[in-house]
Amino acid sequence: YLRNRFKDYWNAMIENPMFEMRCDNVAILEPKDALRLGATGPVLRGSGIPIDMRKEEPYAAYADLDWQIITEEACDVMARTKVRFHEIGQSLNMMEQIAKEIPEGEIKTRFTPFARAPVGEHISRVETARGEMSIHLWTNGTPNPYRVKIMPPSLRNMYVFERLAELSHMTMADIPVVINSIDPWYLDADR
Repeated sequence: YLRNRFKDYWNAMIENPMFEMRCDNVAILEPKDALRLGATGPVLRGSGIPIDMRKEEPYAAYADLDWQIITEEACDVMARTKVRFHEIGQSLNMMEQIAKEIPEGEIKTRFTPFARAPVGEHISRVETARGEMSIHLWTNGTPNPYRVKIMPPSLRNMYVFERLAELSHMTMADIPVVINSIDPWYLDADR
């Protein structure tokens, strides 16, 4: 269903002259600033930087799938929006590839209790819909970790929004559009 409607959604939003007027050349985040400020996910890739944890440090089935990191060079609200739209299409392609590999018959998996991490310090990074989430774990041999620090993508990108206001001379009317281009999940960013 979504694949059939994708072009309609693209035309209704991206090709809409009013949307173009509100998004082109608004809140430009140059690549050097995106990296310096710690942008991640579609915000970073909308500034032309091809970083995605699914390629950088492949996990699950990502290494077995045929896909590319999507970037846009314009560095503005429109570029970040286009990255997200293209990533929807790419996600559909990935799901189709995975569906072809699911074996026939009943699928059942047994619950496995969580394994204890070896004593020490561990770092894991995964790509979420909003960007890289980092988990820093300290363990001491007990079933519960000694300390856990989670750096969600919304927190990193909210910091970018704060600096974008200074870098790009936004107007009050730009703020809602720019916030949506950052796509924060406020519960994710809450600390």
